[in-house]
Amino acid sequence: MSFKKSGGGLQDEHLELIRNPLACGYLRKHAIGTQSVENLDFFIAVDDFRVEFGENGVWEEDLESMIKMAADGSEETTWPSAVISEDHMRTVAAQIYDEFVSETSGSEVCISQTERERVADMIKKLAHFGNKVFDDAMKSAIVSIKRQIMPGFNLSKSHAQYMYVREILATPVDKDEYDVRPPATSMIDDPAFDGSTAFGPDRRYTLQEILSDHLLIEEFMKFLKSQHSSENLLCYMQLVEYDRTVAENPAEEAAAYARRLTMSNSTAQRLSQQSSRSSRAGATAANMASSAQSLRTLTSSSAAASDAFSLETDNDMILLEQAIKIYRLHLSSESPMEVFIPGKVRKQVLKGMSELKPELYEQVKALSYKAIQDSFKLFTASPQYAGLVDLAADEYGALAGKQAGGGICGMLAGKGSGGGRTFERSTSRPSSAAASEASAEEKN
Repeated sequence: MSFKKSGGGLQDEHLELIRNPLACGYLRKHAIGTQSVENLDFFIAVDDFRVEFGENGVWEEDLESMIKMAADGSEETTWPSAVISEDHMRTVAAQIYDEFVSETSGSEVCISQTERERVADMIKKLAHFGNKVFDDAMKSAIVSIKRQIMPGFNLSKSHAQYMYVREILATPVDKDEYDVRPPATSMIDDPAFDGSTAFGPDRRYTLQEILSDHLLIEEFMKFLKSQHSSENLLCYMQLVEYDRTVAENPAEEAAAYARRLTMSNSTAQRLSQQSSRSSRAGATAANMASSAQSLRTLTSSSAAASDAFSLETDNDMILLEQAIKIYRLHLSSESPMEVFIPGKVRKQVLKGMSELKPELYEQVKALSYKAIQDSFKLFTASPQYAGLVDLAADEYGALAGKQAGGGICGMLAGKGSGGGRTFERSTSRPSSAAASEASAEEKN
């Protein structure tokens, strides 16, 4: 049986866990506690290497015959594959060697000097050995995985967390979950606002200005819906809110995220009760209660798994809820509002669910914003865009002269604008961070 099918000696259920990105993240979290995570990381890297460069059929000549030739001392002459790039394969092989095999590596796996030298020699003869250059070095890593990592995983807290998050991710999406509030801010909240130029006949609003203004972004959203392409803007706004939640974790190091997941019904109940006493703004408190309620509803059928999580801060509850929600709404292949994201990025997000590092959705956000920029180009040629100045003048013209103190949010709310409205029916917090987030990216 081939390495690809058998995992080089691992049982099928173990191999299935490693190749499941969500499970792998929690398995790795458990492995950190066993002080053998480098063996798991090495196995994952080699398994990916073998899959990326093909098990068989990519060499024009039979790979087994070429391995025998190499063992007999035959020298390679030409690169035998028209499918695989030699430079790319050598680069990846060198990266794996430097990270896990080299004596100078901080993640060195335990192998003998003879095995290390053999791997180096096989990489030099890569044309002969193909994607099997690390097979011999993998043996000790597999033994460590089987003896030190796998036996305790099914009984570990990490496994219970994995099972729980898997259940939540598999929950069907409700249409109301797509509701997103527009920003609570407007252009005349900006201290630099100039009413004499804001509504001029030649005024053309930038994407940055539109994303930060509740009235303008609603018009942009209407246009995107008419083009059946609103999913990227909805996703981007969720990610802006996710970034804000991350920023509200005071002085937290990225490594601390791994120990702060929460799903317990009792915690959700406490969070709901305490939300009214939160030091955050009223909208944030309301969102905390909503988050607690949504998680409590999802966990009602999973009492055993709910006890696997512990809470350190209320903000962590919101962070996890947002991370799961974003994936379910916009990255799941089952979602009608799925955004176009490469499979590799999806896997990275799933694997990162166990840690919730600040950069978890960084690539997704960049790709979504790029799609929004493309849509904005179409929007600027539309009648809706041409009418934005008149629309803004009607909405803000009279208010601009009354602006004082902290802005006009209160007056806008009194007119039924801004945070009081939603794109659809929303229970999310209003987002006002889109402008600052978009500005830097738009320039890039």
